[in-house]
Formats: sequence, structure tokens, C-alpha cells
Amino acid sequence: MDIEYLDTTDEERIVVGLRMEDGTLHGCSFARDTVEWRIAEYDLDPDDLDAVVEAVIYEQMAPPAEKGKGLADAPDIATAREEWKRRVGVAKKARPLTAKRTRGVAEDVSEPFAFIKGACEVNPEAIQIKRELVRQGRERHAVRRVLAEQQRPPSRLDRLRDQLATADRMKKGRHVNADDTPKPDQA
Repeated sequence: MDIEYLDTTDEERIVVGLRMEDGTLHGCSFARDTVEWRIAEYDLDPDDLDAVVEAVIYEQMAPPAEKGKGLADAPDIATAREEWKRRVGVAKKARPLTAKRTRGVAEDVSEPFAFIKGACEVNPEAIQIKRELVRQGRERHAVRRVLAEQQRPPSRLDRLRDQLATADRMKKGRHVNADDTPKPDQA
């Protein structure tokens, strides 16, 4: 896979054209502050922008996160980060970046990542604010997940198991409630 084309759309997005092994062109775009968000979300090193930029390009081709390991539902940021790196690694292995030639706005740039890094916003204060927003978002998601579990109606299997248990108790002549307390007329 080659980076073949780089551009910016107005002031908001970076467009990357990727030439795949079969010759097809795959386009992806991301917001200029995506690199900041990934640094904040996964507690990445802001000085290693090449790795973050490369991962942002690859994450668009990565498989989905395993249940319980995504940013919102992982037990901690370290688990989410490792899952994100695993997913990016799967995409990288499937489509390794073999060359970094470019056309378009970046024709005069010998290193495409330099163009992307120059177009990205990376501000330490913004990263800190985004880290706090991520923390608050994870906290809200955890509360919603707990509330959803508490309010979840019994599953079809749970209802069937209750019906089976009731039928078994009735067979034995025990007319009791589901919690084995005698029914008022049987006391």
C-alpha cells in the first residue's frame, strides 16, 4: 500500500489516498484534531507523532474492538490502548505501507507524514482538555452500562427457566412462589 495523495479539505479534514496492492485507490479522511484525540484517548506519547499518524491512517481499515476492550467499555485506558494497537497492527500486517510517494498538495513534500503532522493540530492544553473529556465520557458510559443492566428485563432463557422451575414445583405438589415462600392459600 502506498500513500499516493494528500490534501486538506477547507480547514477541517485531512484526505489521504492509499494505492492498494491491487491498484485500486482507497481514500480516507480524518479531522485535523484526530491525532490530538488519539493521544488523549489512549494516553499516547505526543512526541511520537509518526506512530500516531500512521496508526490513525491504519485504524480506518482495522477490525472492530473486542467486546469489553474498546475505549468506552474497557476496564482501563491501558486495556483500550493495547486493543487499539492490536487492531491497528492487524490492519498494518494485512496492508503494509511499502512506499510513501505523494501527489496533490503534498507533491513537494518528501515525507507524507510531515505533511499530515503539519496539517494536524497538536496542542498540549487541548490534549489535556480532551483527556478530561474522555475520562468523563468513560465514566458516563460506565454508569449507563450499569443502569442498563439493572433495568434489563429477564431474557427469554431466564423466563423459560422460571417457567420450568415453577412446573417442577407444581409437579411435586408444592404451591410456592418462585422464591420458595408458601403462597398465601397454602400457609
